[in-house]
Amino acid sequence: MTPQKKTLEVDSGNPANIIQCLKHVDLKDVARPVAFLAKMTGHGPLVVQLLGKGLLNPNSMRRLLDNSSPREVKLDVLMIVSDVARMHKDFYEHIKGADILEHLKGFLTHEDPNIRAK
Repeated sequence: MTPQKKTLEVDSGNPANIIQCLKHVDLKDVARPVAFLAKMTGHGPLVVQLLGKGLLNPNSMRRLLDNSSPREVKLDVLMIVSDVARMHKDFYEHIKGADILEHLKGFLTHEDPNIRAK
């Protein structure tokens, strides 16, 4: 008997549902869905799907990177942006469209060294 190769299968509606739920969940409760999305961006084929469903929507990004957002959410969002940027230069336009440059500038001088590093 040969071991079966594990494959990642995600229902095409799940990423969209998770991204849409972020609009309705309080910031204090958004850490787990954002962490899940951060894990999903580690899988190349899913990134295109996630971007198409609004992963880097400017309104969502502004909310998730706001000062009132929990630290772990900011770290996961920064990890998402970093992962997307490293995957392919074609994704740079999506990052530009997220309109997060001012937030990124602020994070370069943030008091938390982990946020500065991300």
